[in-house]
Amino acid sequence: MEYLLFVVYLGFFAWLVTRTKFFLASGLSKPQLVILFLLKVIAGIFYGWIGIYYGELAQMSDTWNYHYQALTEFDILRTNPHEYFTNLFHNPYEHGLGNFFGSEQSYWNDLKSNVFVKFISIFDIFSGGYYYVNVIFYSYAVFLGPMALYRVMNDLLPDRRAWVLLGVFFIPSFFYWGSGLHKEGLISLAISLVIYAIYT
Repeated sequence: MEYLLFVVYLGFFAWLVTRTKFFLASGLSKPQLVILFLLKVIAGIFYGWIGIYYGELAQMSDTWNYHYQALTEFDILRTNPHEYFTNLFHNPYEHGLGNFFGSEQSYWNDLKSNVFVKFISIFDIFSGGYYYVNVIFYSYAVFLGPMALYRVMNDLLPDRRAWVLLGVFFIPSFFYWGSGLHKEGLISLAISLVIYAIYT
């Protein structure tokens, strides 16, 4: 079932990339958009694979921890929807909402991870809880970030289109960390959208 869902959603989102007006306005052709999107998905799959086989060695097992926590949230949604929609606002620590700057046992410090887990659990509704299917959803969501940055940079440097494309999409650390099922993709998305909003 996972393979079938993966193929169906991959085809759907590859098609959707060619229909999204924001992406089409970049000036890239539809095949180029699909290739960029598929490369992002492949990088996300590789990121997850590294997390399985070399997670502890590479200190990057977070991606699978988020996935398993999201599955727990998905189960809560199915069995107790009220708890699902309210547990983000409950503080599990005895000292209340204090410890604002604390790095442990702090509601505020944990909030970034809890929101991300909730975000992934929404994908689980449609993916059946399969990690690599979630990568497709996530890749589409965060694809908006490098595309926004590309549109800005391409407008500023129209005669260097190939270099802009390489610089925005394929800087190795940005490409790898921004493609994985982790918070970095959302951070780069937010920064890119701010840059795009200021520029336009």
